[in-house]
Amino acid sequence: MKKSIIALSTMFLLAIGAANAQTETTQVANVQETEVQESVATDVQIEQVEQDEKSEIKFDALPSNVQEVLESDRFNTWDVSKVYEMTDEKDKKVYEVVLTNGEKKATYKFDAEGKTIG
Repeated sequence: MKKSIIALSTMFLLAIGAANAQTETTQVANVQETEVQESVATDVQIEQVEQDEKSEIKFDALPSNVQEVLESDRFNTWDVSKVYEMTDEKDKKVYEVVLTNGEKKATYKFDAEGKTIG
């Protein structure tokens, strides 16, 4: 009889330990999922702010230095898809150019002199 009571007590304690471990794992997973969702929401907000600060312009509106760079041998196999104008933190004009080459897509930022930024 003593052995069966000890065996039942041991099984009961193991069951309680397993249930508690599952609860803690679930709570940790929920916290991690919430952090990921908050991070994604923050990234979306940052992207939205960046889009609000830049305006789409035509290729012809780019400074001639930037146009020359985009027409050079370095970019001659790429097509200009979109062009954006924005102002950096130093209140200087920055031009973001989205280039495509078949399935490939690349984005470059230039200053008014045609130098690549970042």
